[in-house]
Amino acid sequence: VILPSLLYKAFKRHPIILNSFAGGSLCAIADATAQRIEKDDYSKKEMMDWKRFCVAGVLGMLLGGVVYPQAYNLLDATFPKKTAREIFTKSVVEIATVGIFVNSLSMSCRGIMSGREDVIPHVKRELPRVTLNDVKVWLPYNLLAFSIIPATIRPTTTALMEASWQTYISLRANAAVDDVKTRRESSLPQPSSVTTKKQLRKVPPQKLVLGT
Repeated sequence: VILPSLLYKAFKRHPIILNSFAGGSLCAIADATAQRIEKDDYSKKEMMDWKRFCVAGVLGMLLGGVVYPQAYNLLDATFPKKTAREIFTKSVVEIATVGIFVNSLSMSCRGIMSGREDVIPHVKRELPRVTLNDVKVWLPYNLLAFSIIPATIRPTTTALMEASWQTYISLRANAAVDDVKTRRESSLPQPSSVTTKKQLRKVPPQKLVLGT
C-alpha cells in the first residue's frame, strides 16, 4: 500500500519527468524485443540497431510525457461528463485523431530508419489494417482509462499499452518490408532455369548408335 501511494505522489509532483522516463524506457524495451523477434523469424545475424533503439526511446518520451497527457487532458476538458456516452465518444475520438497520428509517425520513422524509398505509400498501404487493429486493442483500454484510471498515472499506463503496441507496429513494418522484397525477387527470372535452357541449346544432339 505504501509503495503505490509513494509512486502516485511522485507522479503527481513530477508528472512530465516521470511519465517521459517511463514512456521512453518502455518503448525502447519494446523496440529491442521487436528486433529480437525479427531476427529469430528471419534468421538475421546482425547486432541490435542502436540508432533505431534510441529513436524509439525518444519517441516514447515524447508520447508519454507530452502527447498523451495533453491529448487525454484535452479530451477530458472537451467531454467533462462521466456518462457512458461521453466516455465512449472520447475513446473513439482518441483513436481517430491521436491514434492515427501516432501510428503514422511511428511507421514513417521506422521506414526512414530502414532506408525505405516508399515511406509515404507504405504508410498509406498499412494504415487501414493498423487502424482496424488499433480499434480492437485501444478502444477497451480507452474505456477503462477515461472511466477509472486517475489522470496522474494515465500517461504511464498508456505507455505500457504503447510499448506492446509499438512492438506490433515494428513487426508489421518489418513484415511489410520482407513482403515487398519477396514480391520483387519472385518477379525476377530465375538464373538457374535460364542457364539450364542455354546449356541445353548448346548440347549437340547425340547420334543414334545401332547395335550389330
